[in-house]
Amino acid sequence: MKKIVALLLCMLSGVALFGQITKFPPELIWWIQETQKVNRDIELSKFIKTDYVEIVILNRNVNRERYYPVFMRWNFSASRFAYCHIGTELLKEKNGMYRILYDVDSAVQIIDNKNNLLFEEYYGSSSGIDEVAWLRDDEIVGVGSNIGNDAKGNISVSLIIKSYQIKLDKVSVTTYVYKNAFSNDERQNIKMKWEEQRSDYFN
Repeated sequence: MKKIVALLLCMLSGVALFGQITKFPPELIWWIQETQKVNRDIELSKFIKTDYVEIVILNRNVNRERYYPVFMRWNFSASRFAYCHIGTELLKEKNGMYRILYDVDSAVQIIDNKNNLLFEEYYGSSSGIDEVAWLRDDEIVGVGSNIGNDAKGNISVSLIIKSYQIKLDKVSVTTYVYKNAFSNDERQNIKMKWEEQRSDYFN
């Protein structure tokens, strides 16, 4: 009997940790569809909750003039905005299109309309957030990937979906992962960044 109770407790704790995504902005459906071009098994229901942290609001003033508005996403009431490519530079080519120079360490930032930095999260060169969209006024969803090794030691790409929920004095960050979605070579054949989809604007 004790073994059964212990098993049930483990199962319940697993449900709490390995929850599924219940809300997803329609503006990011294209990202899921793009990943399905190389792995048809990818579905939102198969992303597993792997982490949850709460980070204190920063409230640090920043200079927005160095940020490119093309990567900015306003929330619905225009009180906050989010970036997923801080440090990115745009170079205008002779043909009128733009070439993107990414920063090695990509970052997600949430800033209010008074230039107060509320939250920031940096990623290394092997991981990052490709795009963000507002789910509601106080929550954004980011989608991205992480390059690592699978169980056999081969280089593979795991997919990441993050929920950033803004509260009064903190930001709650929930991470969902689809491990070993496809190889790094397959990643090169799809367009997971919004700007990669815009061949009419970017080189």
